[in-house]
Amino acid sequence: MGFPLFSLCFFLCLVGTYAFNWDSYWHSVLPNTQFPNSLRNAIQPEGRNAPVTRYLPAGDPVTIKINYAPNRQQSPKTQSRDGKNAPVTRYLPAGGPVDIRINYAPNQQGNPTITYEHDVTTFFLETNLHVGQRMKLHFPESKNDAKFLTRKAAESIPFSSNKLPEILKHFGIKPNSVQADRVRSAIEQCEAPAIKGEDKFCATSLESLIDFGVSRLGRGVQVYSTEVNGGKGEKQVYSISKKVEKVGGRSVVCHEQNYLYAVFYCHEIRATTAYKVSLAGADGTNVETVALCHTDTSSWSPQHVAFQMLKVKPGGLPICHFTSRDNLVWVP
Repeated sequence: MGFPLFSLCFFLCLVGTYAFNWDSYWHSVLPNTQFPNSLRNAIQPEGRNAPVTRYLPAGDPVTIKINYAPNRQQSPKTQSRDGKNAPVTRYLPAGGPVDIRINYAPNQQGNPTITYEHDVTTFFLETNLHVGQRMKLHFPESKNDAKFLTRKAAESIPFSSNKLPEILKHFGIKPNSVQADRVRSAIEQCEAPAIKGEDKFCATSLESLIDFGVSRLGRGVQVYSTEVNGGKGEKQVYSISKKVEKVGGRSVVCHEQNYLYAVFYCHEIRATTAYKVSLAGADGTNVETVALCHTDTSSWSPQHVAFQMLKVKPGGLPICHFTSRDNLVWVP
C-alpha cells in the first residue's frame, strides 16, 4: 500500500534509543516542585516506544492507541475495515498487542480523520472571582496523545517552516494533506513574532520546557494544571466553592500544540495575575483550576471575543479566563 514503514521504524527506534528518566530530570532541576498530572500523558512509558500518530498513504491522519500487555511477548494485533484505506500492520520493537483505532468522518469517502473538540473560552471579569459565583464552563479531556521526545531526539529532527518539506518526508506525510497543514500551522504559530509584552518559546522536549520555565521564573516555582475530580468536566454550571487564592503576579503559561510529538507553546505575558480557584459542578464534579486575569488589554484587538462577551473596551477592567486541562501555569 505504499505506507512509509521506514519512517515509522526510524521514529520508533529514535524514541527508544534516547529513552531517559523524565522524573529524575524534573526533580534534579525542580526538587521542590510537584510534577503536574497534565504532563503525564505526554511522557513515554518507561522502556516503551509508543508511537503517537501515524499516516495513511493518502496523507490523512489516523490515531493509533497502543495498549501494552505486561509480561507478554506477542506480535502486534491489527484491526482494519473492509473497503477502507486502513493500515495493515505496525511493528513495535518491544512487541506486545497493538490496538489501532480509526475514526472515519462521514461523507468523506471513508478517509479517517482526527477530531478535536473546540469550546469557546468563557471570559469573565476579575470582580467575578468570589465564592458563590456561578458560570457555565467546560473542561473536556485532552484528545492529544502526543508524547515527548528527549531533547537529543527532538533536536535531531528539524522544526522550522523552511525545513517543512524535510519534516513531511521524514514522517511520510503528503505535502497537500490535511495533516501537512496542521504541521505547517503549528510551526508557523511558534515562529510568529511575539505580541507586545510577551516572551515566547516552543518547547519540543520536556527538558527544554523545564529550562524555559526556569529561565523566566527561577527554580523556586509551582506548576499548576487543571484537575477534574468526580466527573468528566462536562459542560454545566459550576460555582466557586472556596476562597480564591492569588498565586502569582507573574506567570508562564504553556499550551500543548497539535503536532507529531509533544510540543508546548510557552509564553510569559506581562500584566497578568494568576488565581487558584476551586469549582463545584452541578453534578458533583470538583475542579481545581487556575484563572488568568489580564490587567492590561490595551493592545488587544477591539474585535476580540472577550470585549463582545463582556461589553467592555480595550484597556478597561481586567479580563479573566480559566485554563484548560492540557495547559500548564508556572508561577514563582
